[in-house]
Amino acid sequence: MKASILIKVFFVLPLIIFVDYILMAILGCTTCLFGLGEDFYCNTFCLAGKIILALSAILFGYIIFPDIKLIFKRKRMARPHKSRKISNPPKMVGFKPYGMPICKFDPVILKLEEYESIRLVNYDKISQDQAALRMNVSRPTFTRIYNNALEQIAKAFIEGKEIEIEGGNYEMDKEWYRCRKCFKLIEGLENHKRCKNCTLYGENELIKLN
Repeated sequence: MKASILIKVFFVLPLIIFVDYILMAILGCTTCLFGLGEDFYCNTFCLAGKIILALSAILFGYIIFPDIKLIFKRKRMARPHKSRKISNPPKMVGFKPYGMPICKFDPVILKLEEYESIRLVNYDKISQDQAALRMNVSRPTFTRIYNNALEQIAKAFIEGKEIEIEGGNYEMDKEWYRCRKCFKLIEGLENHKRCKNCTLYGENELIKLN
């Protein structure tokens, strides 16, 4: 595609200009091609020259338009991010700092794949290469996820902000739910059992996590 554009710019366009020059030379308004004529706006041949140049510009635009359209189409069709595999969701929905007025600060968002990267490397003590395989991503992608997780956690610690674990681009092998009332995790609807003193028992009390 790039080669096609280069050919049209460096070969087709000069050819069109050359043909314009020949036609305008025949008409006697050669200097109008570069706007050098002293009577550019009053010579009777100038109108013909302008028409030739306008038609040439339209022709070249028509020739190169499909390539320009294809470039923008490919940008819009960029490959989507691959979902990151997570073994299971976190037990909690976030953390709050002790001794800070939470209402004054916006929370720091830690995505679920970022949480998973911290769990694998810092809790399960496996290498980043192994963690990348577990999450079904490339090593550079895992490193970016892990580094961003560290940045978010550091920001929350230093600035005294709440951490909320939510969102992201991930997938899990099993269906997971969280109770709206007690926040407990439930692996599959078949394992959903009534909690003691629960008054909201039913599927409506569950939040699907994947």
